[in-house]
Amino acid sequence: MLRFGYKAATEQFGPQELLEYVRLAEQVGFDSIWASDHFHPWMPEGEAIHVWSWLGALGAKTSTISLGTEVTAPILRYNPAIIAQAVGTLGVLYPGRVFLGLGTGEALNEYPTTGKWPAYQERHDMLKEAVEIIRKLLMEDYVTYEGKYFHLRDAKLFTKPSGGIPIYLAAGGPESTELAGELGDGFITTSKPEQFEQKLKDALLKGLQRAGKDIKSFPIIGEIPLAYSTAEAVLPDIRKYWGSLSLEKETHDPKKLGNLKEREKWTRGIGDEQLLKAYFISTDPEEHVEKLKSYIQAGFTTLVFRSPQRDQKQFIINYGRYVLPALQKEFA
Repeated sequence: MLRFGYKAATEQFGPQELLEYVRLAEQVGFDSIWASDHFHPWMPEGEAIHVWSWLGALGAKTSTISLGTEVTAPILRYNPAIIAQAVGTLGVLYPGRVFLGLGTGEALNEYPTTGKWPAYQERHDMLKEAVEIIRKLLMEDYVTYEGKYFHLRDAKLFTKPSGGIPIYLAAGGPESTELAGELGDGFITTSKPEQFEQKLKDALLKGLQRAGKDIKSFPIIGEIPLAYSTAEAVLPDIRKYWGSLSLEKETHDPKKLGNLKEREKWTRGIGDEQLLKAYFISTDPEEHVEKLKSYIQAGFTTLVFRSPQRDQKQFIINYGRYVLPALQKEFA
């Protein structure tokens, strides 16, 4: 079944405003809310909602829509046992509606709060332990765990849903993708269809095979950056709120990645064309539908739409009116 998610950008919008957008998204046909988990925004003009506080309000303000993080990094500023407790409580409050998206994190959130930003391999290994801990706490009774990075001593979640919580793992490279296939209940990626098929699909299949899973029944979630707008109209919003998003491709220095002043300074040197090329931008619903077909044909089962435009209502209403019905009709 094809699903449509709304990316709740907690690093762009304040908590009350974002709740209104989510309620509208539910009304027009989105079936899931994927909330970012940031301590710092990408740019100083942004916001930084505490997502776990906000998700509790989100569940109360909506009726049927699924909700969760995309993604939480349970390795440095969070202890994985506390994340298990948080998502377990949400699962009791909103049965059958809650999921958990996990990843290896970003320096702009982890370094300012801990002073640490380990190399990727260490964060990957930490995530593996964290997933094991969270799943054990959600599914078992008293848990003792002895890992390289995390330890539990007769720990137990006294408030948790009876059926567990789906855990989706985010990845952009082969090693993390393989881990998602092996340990996750689904796979989240920002990769485009051709990148997924050429660079990640084999790794996902390898992980799935190791765990005895079938890709035909395994959720593949794609976050898609786009705008129902014109390039001229949306460019200021991209620069203001998302300008430093690609800095991670330029450096691994945590003192730069974790410093908003450095990120803003770096963004000033980025040309308009470079900022725009990451997004599909159009006011023609047929063009949006055609663009999204490639994700579905590549095997993506959930499309999560992230729009950088300040006018979220324009995006949500037009997608609900034109784009989602057209996709549902063709791929039902």
